[in-house]
Amino acid sequence: MASTTPTATFSMNQLTSALPTGGFWQTALISAAVFSLGVYVAAQVARKYIFVPKYTIMDDLPNLGKERTDGSLGFRAIVCGGSVGGLFAAAMCSYHFDSVLIIEPEASANETNVEMPKSHELRPVSGGLSRAIPLRTRVVQYLASHVFLPPCVLAMRQFFPKMDDDLAHFGITLQGYYGAKALDNVYEPDDPECPKILPVTRSMFETLLRRLVFKYRANVTFMNGTVEKFVPSPEDPTRLSGVSVRTAQGEKVEKASFIVDSTGVGQLSYNKLLRNAGFGAAIPTRIEYDPHLTYAQSVWTIPEEHVNTVVNILPSGMKGTLYVNLPNWDTGEDRAIYFSFFERSQLCIAVGSWGGAVNGNDKPHTVAELREVVKSLYGSENTPGWTYELLDFLEEHNDECKPWVYDANAGKMSNILFHEAPAPLPSNWIAIGDAVTKLNPVYGQGTVKAVIDTTTLDSILRTIPSQQGLPADLPKTFYVKRFPRIEFLWEGTKTTDYGFGQTTPAKGETNADGLFERKLGLHLIFAGRNDLSLGRTFYRVQSCLAPKTDLVTPANIAKVAWNWIKE
Repeated sequence: MASTTPTATFSMNQLTSALPTGGFWQTALISAAVFSLGVYVAAQVARKYIFVPKYTIMDDLPNLGKERTDGSLGFRAIVCGGSVGGLFAAAMCSYHFDSVLIIEPEASANETNVEMPKSHELRPVSGGLSRAIPLRTRVVQYLASHVFLPPCVLAMRQFFPKMDDDLAHFGITLQGYYGAKALDNVYEPDDPECPKILPVTRSMFETLLRRLVFKYRANVTFMNGTVEKFVPSPEDPTRLSGVSVRTAQGEKVEKASFIVDSTGVGQLSYNKLLRNAGFGAAIPTRIEYDPHLTYAQSVWTIPEEHVNTVVNILPSGMKGTLYVNLPNWDTGEDRAIYFSFFERSQLCIAVGSWGGAVNGNDKPHTVAELREVVKSLYGSENTPGWTYELLDFLEEHNDECKPWVYDANAGKMSNILFHEAPAPLPSNWIAIGDAVTKLNPVYGQGTVKAVIDTTTLDSILRTIPSQQGLPADLPKTFYVKRFPRIEFLWEGTKTTDYGFGQTTPAKGETNADGLFERKLGLHLIFAGRNDLSLGRTFYRVQSCLAPKTDLVTPANIAKVAWNWIKE
């Protein structure tokens, strides 16, 4: 009678007979194989249960947008600031509190501003150009083209499952891979595994997000006014009872169970609000440095009859953002230039520079000026042909396309170390986004940071039973959990910026700091261009979809080391 047992025994015999003769070598090789398998399994377990939860929000994202089952944490949350970070925070707080009030100084940023204006206000400037005047004067990059990375899209999907209707309303679509010029071939745009991005202007994204909050979160309301003070609680010195708001009708106090500071780069909690409310002893260290980054943006509106021509000029007919040149500290090239073709058939060419001047021209705007910039770039002999073809098209149709310009200075970058606060912070207060950490905007990770903050805060609030109330150590818990998720972004962008001699480093630091990390980053990119697996890992880490530890596996280290040796 046939039996399966001998077959299994025979297979094992085959395996052992293939090993070198001698019991010692057989045992050694089997032990090595078992050890390697054990290391691999241990690494995967550590990644899943330690590194992903510590360095990313990927485990927390699926809980965004879920209703609480045990009641709310209080009668009202107040969000100070109604820009992108404030809107994400308001959407999140609407699941934890009975109501949410967004207080925003600019009258244009309320529930009435849920549609894009038909045109921008333009003012003539020298050289026959027109300068666009942004509707939001407090948002530096309001009219600038952006790429909103995958975590932003994932968070929006969680909060607003029906948002496709609103994307269609504005005529915008989610796009595929964004790797700039650094990693050209990591994903094809139509790859189903490619994380989705949203390439639109900051004004479009903010208007879309405000529309979604207003449309789908009925317990969120808006108020125009400026938060002047935090009001301490007379019953509990560890808490705030509300905020004092200056409005057109005068000053008034708004009560709150919870307060979120999303005042942006003004960082009002740090600069005055906490101190004036009696929490001055809790003010921690703020690290600041200045890359002296400026950028000039020129925008042409392509007439309908020419849209297909532009699409055909662009590689693969791709819309979104395409970098022609990325800055490289190693070559001394401190300029970035990119082309964006986005909503309303607007074609944008933006040039940024560390140090404030581009090719001796502080603000290049015209086609002739931009062509000179492209020609003068380091490695300009490798500039893709479509770049000049597009510039030729714009020169020929310049009057039809009615160009306008928009410029900005990035200002200082800063990071407030609230996780090291020397005394307790108010137990019902949190600051998020730029109100805590301002990143160099050229890397496109600013809004991701706001999503990280919102998702991290949501994950903590979900652990608090409604009957318990907000614990005294809520801010400490939040900032300790937030720190490793944000540190990679802060240190990574700062280290890169220090490679440019024009950058003024933080107190106690020098431009030489982080040299090894900068070299390592370059060789990660170089190796990733030739290795699909490494390239995708690098992209996912940079996009905050994977922990930074994914880059330091033995296989990846070997690939980077070999590339470094070859170079």
